[in-house]
Amino acid sequence: MKGVRQAGKTWILQNLMLASGQKILLEKTLIIFDEIQKAPELFEQIKIMCDETEERGLFWLTGSWQYKMMKNIRDTLAGRIGILELYSLSKNEVDGKIFTNKLDFSLPCLLERQKAAKKNDIVDVFEHIWRGGMPDALSADGEQRQEYFNSYIETYLMRDVAEEGGITDSVRFRKFLNACAALTAEQVNYKTLAETAEISQPTAKEWLRILQGSGIVYLLPPFANNELKRLTKTPKLYFCDTGLCAYLSMWLTRDTLMNGAANACGFQLYFSVLLWYNTKGFKAFIKGRGQRGASGFFTKKGRAEMRRL
Repeated sequence: MKGVRQAGKTWILQNLMLASGQKILLEKTLIIFDEIQKAPELFEQIKIMCDETEERGLFWLTGSWQYKMMKNIRDTLAGRIGILELYSLSKNEVDGKIFTNKLDFSLPCLLERQKAAKKNDIVDVFEHIWRGGMPDALSADGEQRQEYFNSYIETYLMRDVAEEGGITDSVRFRKFLNACAALTAEQVNYKTLAETAEISQPTAKEWLRILQGSGIVYLLPPFANNELKRLTKTPKLYFCDTGLCAYLSMWLTRDTLMNGAANACGFQLYFSVLLWYNTKGFKAFIKGRGQRGASGFFTKKGRAEMRRL
């Protein structure tokens, strides 16, 4: 299970373990390794033990530095592991809303879900956008929320992510984070990011790759029938957690965000993150002639208008 720090990976596995009635003992059938990327030497031993038994589910692993962890998995555990991605809580999860039908984006499915869903309230929606979905931030008051995200940035982004990514200039990296938040829901402009953070464009590309690999941001490619064009065109930048983006953008209150000039970008971020959660990473959900489609955004000529597919 991979995902950002404090999203609830360890809590989930511990509760699944308790629900299954098993204990974390070497002589038993289940072993949990938390933050496995910190002990890469274990991957080879796990591979050997997996090859010696036909038992499934012997090891449960969690990790938050995805590039380093996934590299070791590809090198040693390819074909022997199932990967789950965990993000911060969605609004439905925060509200405790559970739908009985599987989401396939068909009209009957959406109408059935509409019956069970409560009516959207714009103030409630922007409250969730501003607060985000990190479990520890949900019950915090305004001051505690500020302190939570400040500590999260200083201890995780500025220390762990920066160190693992080989980033030595913390001042410029913090400027880069703020610039990414300010440009969320926009097409990536490496020149602007580089100028704001006072770095080169190749460095901006590398730092954005690091943020994407650590699960902080994701890049949404433009929609095109030609897959090659999707890979070569400029993507749009989104934060995986709206609360972190709101904090970095200095939206100090819900009302500041809701009534400010950036409210459209905030709502677009919320909508895109919602689709991200429900489609498990924007895996294709557009169906036609029995084929799976793709998701992305498109622009009219001259980039005068954008829509989300």
